[in-house]
Amino acid sequence: MAAVIGLPADKVTEICEGVKAEGNYVTAVNFNSPVQTVIAGTKEGIAAASEKAKEAGARRAMPLAVSAAFHSDLMISAAREFKEAVKDIAFNKANVRFYSNVTGKELTDFSHTPELMSKHICSPVRFTDELNAMKNDGFDRFVELGPGKVLTGLVSKTLKEVRAVNIENTESLNAALTI
Repeated sequence: MAAVIGLPADKVTEICEGVKAEGNYVTAVNFNSPVQTVIAGTKEGIAAASEKAKEAGARRAMPLAVSAAFHSDLMISAAREFKEAVKDIAFNKANVRFYSNVTGKELTDFSHTPELMSKHICSPVRFTDELNAMKNDGFDRFVELGPGKVLTGLVSKTLKEVRAVNIENTESLNAALTI
């Protein structure tokens, strides 16, 4: 996997399709912000797409230290195994509005949750679509819970006129409460 920085998602997707047509597997898998798209595939596919992205004007194509090509077709066998493992678990409807980054929109039907969860393993993460759906539905405050501020930064790069904060400890919680 590699993070392509500085190109629009449609251009990254186009580059990946071109590399696939040349015989190397690579696909856009994480639509993180208007200027950051993560790609996954074979080592050869990642290398070729990264080079073409740089040629097309990307600021960087940064390899990611991960153990697999997550959110791509190379994870289908893991998705099938996961689906089998969770197929008999009953999931309740959420008590709050719930947005899926598999669909990029609000999820209201929870009857197929095991299938959707398994699909997440081998499907693109539509984070920007999900954020835009939430903003269009009136949400203007976003809170990231846990260490680091990666998602907070992506929200800020994707949505204007919203507030995004990270809470990872008591100090950051107190700071967020005073804003």
